[in-house]
Amino acid sequence: MHEDVLLNCLLGCKDAPDDNSHYISCKHLQSINKFLTGGTSEAPLIRWGLSEPTLHNLKVGCCTFSGYHAVKARLREQQTRLRKNTILDNPLIRVNWLKYAEAFSAEADELAISSRQFTVPSFLAFLLAGSPDSYSESNRLPRTANGIDALQCSPCLSQGAMPSQSQSSNTQT
Repeated sequence: MHEDVLLNCLLGCKDAPDDNSHYISCKHLQSINKFLTGGTSEAPLIRWGLSEPTLHNLKVGCCTFSGYHAVKARLREQQTRLRKNTILDNPLIRVNWLKYAEAFSAEADELAISSRQFTVPSFLAFLLAGSPDSYSESNRLPRTANGIDALQCSPCLSQGAMPSQSQSSNTQT
């Protein structure tokens, strides 16, 4: 299918095209799926069910397809405002994460796969700490986790979505 507006990765990878060859190994997609389902293989061929296929991996692939196409449909509705080679900014990427997770979870319910409730603050905490339920220690950990610079979404942090360094140091005394 030919697109009038060429976009980068819909989930936030800079300088990565919006195409299948990228999404096979997209760190953002892998991290969101890992957050939602609790675990996915690091190996793309296993994760996508092409090697050592399991019913679970194939179902997750179906949920991924639904999530991606929900985000893509939303962006197509806004296509008049997008220009060629548009770079998606942080607020739009966060909206894409939410839309992706919403469609993924709806499909997961239909396929009887348990999935975790998605919020941007809990996902950012997961990226920082590697655990979806961990906020308190996240600001002490390295900026990158799972191959993603989680602080590239600094508008989330500045809007009070997660505790800042000064807030957490005051509460830990």
